[in-house]
Amino acid sequence: MTKKRIEVAVGVIKREDKVLVGQRLVQDRYFQKWEFPGGKLDGNETSLEALKRELSEELDIELVSARPLMTLEHDYPDRHVRLYVYEVNQFSGEPEGAEGQALKWVSPTECHKLDFLEANTPITNAVQLPSLMFITDINRYGIEKTIDVLRAQNETYHSNFIIQIREAEASVEQLIEYLKLFRQETDSRFIFLNDEIKKAYDLGFDGVQLNRHRAKLDSQRLELPNFWIGASCHNAIELKQAEMFADYTLLSPVKKTSSHLEEKGMGWQKFESLTNAAKLPCFALGGMDVSEIDTAWQHGAQGVAAISSIWFGE
Repeated sequence: MTKKRIEVAVGVIKREDKVLVGQRLVQDRYFQKWEFPGGKLDGNETSLEALKRELSEELDIELVSARPLMTLEHDYPDRHVRLYVYEVNQFSGEPEGAEGQALKWVSPTECHKLDFLEANTPITNAVQLPSLMFITDINRYGIEKTIDVLRAQNETYHSNFIIQIREAEASVEQLIEYLKLFRQETDSRFIFLNDEIKKAYDLGFDGVQLNRHRAKLDSQRLELPNFWIGASCHNAIELKQAEMFADYTLLSPVKKTSSHLEEKGMGWQKFESLTNAAKLPCFALGGMDVSEIDTAWQHGAQGVAAISSIWFGE
């Protein structure tokens, strides 16, 4: 039996530090599950046109501005859905359940407590994660320089970024000290360690970044409360494996970098095709800096991860 293929436009509607979710009214196997607002594309509509119409019909609000968040595909027992997900950052009117559905404003961290449709799980991860990741190189730039830059970034982004500590030569004592310092300077709840899962968890980090070699070994999902797992990926095979256990990925290299001159960057078009096929938020890595964020969003990225351009403006 051929599954019905459905294309859906989805809106992650933000207001201050909350996102809007609704409960399904359709009397089917997914009745009363939670989802982000949106609906099917009609005729020759673009996904953005469909989202604007659906938000008007479903919530009685007018879409003013939105940006792409991610594109997802998901197989249910009776249907295959392709979701075009947008972050709605400006709208007019007050959302109401125009079709009688229950609505709720929740903090992003509350999303995991709700019984969401399966296809929405990557979206609940995406709404919690920041759009910027700063990867350390303390061995090269020094701890004083690193702290100075983090202070400056904190003034700009108010701790809304991920710090990935990637210091292979650091001792456990040094890693604990870095975690303490960075927490004090940024009040961040997103400080990840590039190392093994158990080590990062036991030391009190908020998450772990697995390089491509560790990711091949850690292919099972571990139930660690309030702990993020990221995987470094370079191709479709690695992305597919990461879907089994990770919450997000770093996809690289987008551009050629000074540290890997022998590697040709995949470019934005390839990045977009890989990201659209993945069921995970994907950060763009490789030749990135914060000025690339809009370009990255337009090509389906969660955001950008940067190293040398952050610490020394290279």
